[in-house]
Amino acid sequence: MFTYNLNISAANLLKSVHFLTQCALFPTTTAHQHYNSLTLSSDPTEPKATGSAYTLTLSPDTGFNTLTNTRVSTETHSSEGFISGWLGVIDYPNDQPAINKSFSYFNFSILIDTESDTCTAQSLYGLNPSELSSIKDELNSAIELSNDTTQATKTRTWAHRWGKTQYNKAFNRVKNYLASGDTYQINLAMPFICNDNLTNASPYPLLTKFNGRHACYIKRNDRTIFSVSPERLIRISGQELTTSPIKGTAPRSNNLSIDRQNAADLTASIKNQAENLMIVDLLRNDLSLIHI
Repeated sequence: MFTYNLNISAANLLKSVHFLTQCALFPTTTAHQHYNSLTLSSDPTEPKATGSAYTLTLSPDTGFNTLTNTRVSTETHSSEGFISGWLGVIDYPNDQPAINKSFSYFNFSILIDTESDTCTAQSLYGLNPSELSSIKDELNSAIELSNDTTQATKTRTWAHRWGKTQYNKAFNRVKNYLASGDTYQINLAMPFICNDNLTNASPYPLLTKFNGRHACYIKRNDRTIFSVSPERLIRISGQELTTSPIKGTAPRSNNLSIDRQNAADLTASIKNQAENLMIVDLLRNDLSLIHI
């Protein structure tokens, strides 16, 4: 792997990524604090984290624009995490017959280390001087735009989309589905909306506040996504798809007695078993729809 010190402040770049045209930002696997209240990794080889580094991608390779029938893979390293590869979005069907998969290939990434306040470009195949200069220009332009913009913290106003009548109607439908045996568990989720245009809002406060294990920020031409998810719902490694939901599970403990008690509580919990069966069944179905 080739690495290049960009001589750019990590703190300045983290607060400026929303000024990039297209990018993705996520905590590195080596720099994440485990959600101890949710689960501890049972894999002793999995990299542990410090919560101080992020991986940034920008400037997708226009030579690759689809995952179908391609051998170009996502490359990771056991200590550095993501280096190059595919990043994108898979839309849930929403009652539509086709799954929308939109991916881009990135042949390099930038490791943002807040502890050392450094930014390092990393690539498996190397970057020439012209490519490095272009990367620096793009990042410095974003930082300059950020410096020229007032960074006053703004309080967002969110409102629920449903009124009491709509909520009660949806709740009664849920009860009818359960009573009729059509389903055994439903997650009734109500959407909340904000009238502000959040397309170019900074992800920095959200990501640093929640420090989600699988958090991400994706900015594309057609949408901007903010996520602080603690769950890895899909992992693609070669020809293998893995899903690791946490619903219906309990935190692992370094104390064997507590660990065994948690396992016993899960075994005796009808609710947790129902949650786990529901999410495993749902994700098994999702994997059958999106597999390539």
